[in-house]
Amino acid sequence: MVAKLTADQQRRAGEIRQFQTVVEHVAKLVAELDSNRAAKATFIDNLCESIARQLSQLRQRALTSGIGTIADVAGAM
Repeated sequence: MVAKLTADQQRRAGEIRQFQTVVEHVAKLVAELDSNRAAKATFIDNLCESIARQLSQLRQRALTSGIGTIADVAGAM
């Protein structure tokens, strides 16, 4: 038997899917950073800035959506 989700549950499930997408993107950026350790400093700085920006945006979205645990983890990174 499949349970129907309420509108609020569907919204929260969509938010969590968006969080997962951002985390997957950040993981790819971290892997790229790891594989390019000998790259120019500007390239490494750009990757680090992109990672920090993505995590900051993730934290802000998590704070506004009321999902505190995700916000705490993203803030700590």
